[in-house]
Amino acid sequence: LNRWVPFKPEDLKRILDDYLGDVQLVAEFSDVRAGIVGRLHTALGNAHTLYPDAEIYVVAHSEGTVVAWLGLLAGVTDPVTYPWIKQVRGFMTIGSPIDKHLILWPDLFTSFQRPHASLVSPQPFIRWLNYVDNGDPVGFELDTARSWMHQRDYDQVFNFTPDDDYYFTRY
Repeated sequence: LNRWVPFKPEDLKRILDDYLGDVQLVAEFSDVRAGIVGRLHTALGNAHTLYPDAEIYVVAHSEGTVVAWLGLLAGVTDPVTYPWIKQVRGFMTIGSPIDKHLILWPDLFTSFQRPHASLVSPQPFIRWLNYVDNGDPVGFELDTARSWMHQRDYDQVFNFTPDDDYYFTRY
């Protein structure tokens, strides 16, 4: 039975503090961010070592979408260091604040100028689907990300069109 339960003011404060704390750690502390993205690289590297022919699909939610995209961008930019990138076939984001990060913290993305030439193709190989909860105050369609990728040719690696934003309502 689905019942709506109103938030108490102290619940909202806790939720906002937790969310903003996660965002601040990723966006503003490079050593923490490097450690988090490094764990993603390690996990994907281990998958590549154990299953060198497997297709990899990355599914991420909320601030995890930013971490995952930073990790994928590193792989797309440097496939020699991150050979697992050639196995990635899909990226699913749910409630993603990537656009907010591109606008509020553009320096997070300055090291990503172009994908490695060996990965550029007229048929992008990483299919990206983005799911947007109509009631989510943070995660929307990712049109800023699409524009950013187009300006730097990352759209020749990520297959992500405006039709790949899927909207839903939970209630």
